[in-house]
Amino acid sequence: MDLVSALSGAFGIESNQAQAVAGAMLATVQSQAEAHDDGAEVASKLDSAVPEMGGWLDQAKALAGAPSAAPAGGGGMLGGLMGMAGSGAGNQLLGAVAGKQAQNAALLAAVLGKVGLDETKAMMAAPILLQFLESRMDKAWLDRMLAVAPFLTGSQPKAGNPLGGLGGLFG
Repeated sequence: MDLVSALSGAFGIESNQAQAVAGAMLATVQSQAEAHDDGAEVASKLDSAVPEMGGWLDQAKALAGAPSAAPAGGGGMLGGLMGMAGSGAGNQLLGAVAGKQAQNAALLAAVLGKVGLDETKAMMAAPILLQFLESRMDKAWLDRMLAVAPFLTGSQPKAGNPLGGLGGLFG
């Protein structure tokens, strides 16, 4: 399966934007995996299964850092995270304060905002990513990945979460 083509077709975005979305999603999954006790091994397996992830992540960082008039998320917490992820210093500060998982989730939020995807469409990306990983990883590793990376299941946020559909990325 070609993840970039699948994302591009599903969301009507350009190939370079789809690469950025793919990189930010995979970085989010990897940091969720790394947050668990046996996650380092699972995250390493993800690196092996998706060697193009580094290039896609670079594309995500470049897109998030591109200047824009205002974050697509508007105001509020999501807009603030998107703005923070869009600035290099802000992203580093977020990583230092809240950790790599929050930093990568903010990067994903920023990338999605830059390509004009709302949180409803963004949650549709989880099954596409899961299908891609099914084509790249054996079932045992994929099962371990699913156990430590809630983004892949498209799980709904807890009631009262102000971040809506993207809230599942943050915990």
